[in-house]
Amino acid sequence: MVNWDREARSVLSEFRMESGHQAEDAWFTSLIGQLHERSAEFRDWWPLHEVRRERELPIELQHADIEPFDCE
Repeated sequence: MVNWDREARSVLSEFRMESGHQAEDAWFTSLIGQLHERSAEFRDWWPLHEVRRERELPIELQHADIEPFDCE
């Protein structure tokens, strides 16, 4: 993935949007705690409260044996 940080933040913002109604559930609180423990990026980005309904840019993939392309 060419722009991993951008894509990960985008997925996280979509996750936040879709999971808003689960915020008070014990399993969700546990999941967020586990993600905080295991991912520095999650710890940095989750407090930003970014929310997106849909992707802004296409996903760019790069592989040594394949020409670069966008996934839309």
